Amino acid sequence: MRPGIFVMDTSVMCRRVIAALTLSVAAVGCGPAEPPGFQQISQTILSPSCATSACHARPDRLAGAGLVLETDVAWANMVDKPVQSGAWPIKLARLMRVAPGDPDASALMLTLRPTAELSEDLHMPPIRPLPDDQVEAIRSWIERGAPND
Repeated sequence: MRPGIFVMDTSVMCRRVIAALTLSVAAVGCGPAEPPGFQQISQTILSPSCATSACHARPDRLAGAGLVLETDVAWANMVDKPVQSGAWPIKLARLMRVAPGDPDASALMLTLRPTAELSEDLHMPPIRPLPDDQVEAIRSWIERGAPND
């Protein structure tokens, strides 16, 4: 054997290749987590923060703004549905509650994080705002087309 030339036993080389491939496959599985689907958003964010607070429960339980957000009906009541006018400012009254693919045109996003032109009275939920990660989960769901998944 010439000096400076490294010769590896083939069994050692095979074990290293298998280890490298195993790590590569594992790394692929460790990519970004799937964004939450609507059912998860409904059960973990909308229902506990909006429906069970009685603000957006069934009509017989004082539904706010005519919007029921209980898990079994929330998607049908929000997606591609116009905001009901009344107490809402003109800016919101012209929007969809949720405009699939366009969170900035969705009244839901404007009430979760109101801009300076909207009154703080419109902030939802009114007592304790949702944490940023929950708002971003909702935004991501709307950007993905607001699927009922």
